[in-house]
Amino acid sequence: MRNLRKFWIIAAIGAVITFGMVLGLAGCATSVPISSVRQPTIPTGDIQRLAIAGFTDGSGFGGTVSAQLPRHMTQRATEIITGAGKFTIVAANDPNAEGVFSGMITNITSRDSQSQREVRNQDGTTRIVTTYRRDVTLAFTYEIKSSRTNMTIGSVTKRGETSSSAERPDSLADTLSLAQRIADSQMRSLQQDVVPTIVQQNVRLMRETSKDKVVKQKMKDAQTLVKHRNYEEAIRLYDAIASEHSSVAARNNSDLLRRTISSDIAAREQMAELYIDTGGLTGRAVTSAISSINSKLSPGASLMIIQSSSAERSQIDFVVNEITRNIVQAGNLRVVEFTNRDLLVAEADYQLSGNVSDNLSVSIGRQHGAQYIVLCSIIGDMSGRQLNVKILEIETALVIEQISLDI
Repeated sequence: MRNLRKFWIIAAIGAVITFGMVLGLAGCATSVPISSVRQPTIPTGDIQRLAIAGFTDGSGFGGTVSAQLPRHMTQRATEIITGAGKFTIVAANDPNAEGVFSGMITNITSRDSQSQREVRNQDGTTRIVTTYRRDVTLAFTYEIKSSRTNMTIGSVTKRGETSSSAERPDSLADTLSLAQRIADSQMRSLQQDVVPTIVQQNVRLMRETSKDKVVKQKMKDAQTLVKHRNYEEAIRLYDAIASEHSSVAARNNSDLLRRTISSDIAAREQMAELYIDTGGLTGRAVTSAISSINSKLSPGASLMIIQSSSAERSQIDFVVNEITRNIVQAGNLRVVEFTNRDLLVAEADYQLSGNVSDNLSVSIGRQHGAQYIVLCSIIGDMSGRQLNVKILEIETALVIEQISLDI
């Protein structure tokens, strides 16, 4: 499985690839992103089922802050880790957990002060204005322990500060709100601390030094294509400029754009391999789903593969892409792609309700000439989470297969 190329990634080569911001052309060189995978700060590669024990307060600050801040941080950490889509989140006491995430607030300070300044009024008189200020600092750590060894496999320490100012002391933000603000800001990097992420480094295109007006105009046209992320058109134009005018800059920029596209493809493939635990429950579920589809459908049959639930969106994306890629690679069945406005209707239904109905799926499949619809969803939660696969026959709208697999 690891050596097969991603169907959805290969298809993306011919499409507009969405990257981060590309610098403008006026007065500065255009940049393009080179993608790579950043491994997490905490090595979680062997963990699929993760328990979240949450945060505790070890600061001794006391009061409402110590009572409510750990709950807030636990909720925020759960949202981030769950949203990453890599782990099956299980209960803290689940014996099947392979790792446990926990955190501790180590220090909280809150200091109030005031200062005065003289302000001149419009009539020339002066008055004294008092400004009140509250400064809050927060320090905390989080870690993941292996359930097998009870040893910490990695930890991260965070510290931040913020303040509130007002001309009335009762208008100052309370300490809890300020501490929550710090926690939210510092935990923005939590996802990259526990799961792999795609990062990008901007590399500038080479400037054309030729004084030839024709060459300069062609290079500007190519840069415009790059600015609008029409990378393949830009490559063709740069190749033509390099061939016709022996432009070193054009040849360099063409090579750079090819690196941009290939690095994005490679990064996405690597991410898919890192997210899909091919040797664990997820990999076995995908393999079983593919086997079931092949056993129920005759060779040469056409099918559409649709996500029918928005639960665990990141994980279901990877699972569906994995199923699609394997079926396309095998070549026994024909996968019908989503290509027209009906997909927008399905996507709207998906976003609003969290589900794509069987009737809508059958309707879309019929319009595209598919014989079958394969609906995939992740149902349940914690250790009861399962991949649900339903196969519908377009002509009769009957369910010919439905399986649920642990994931």
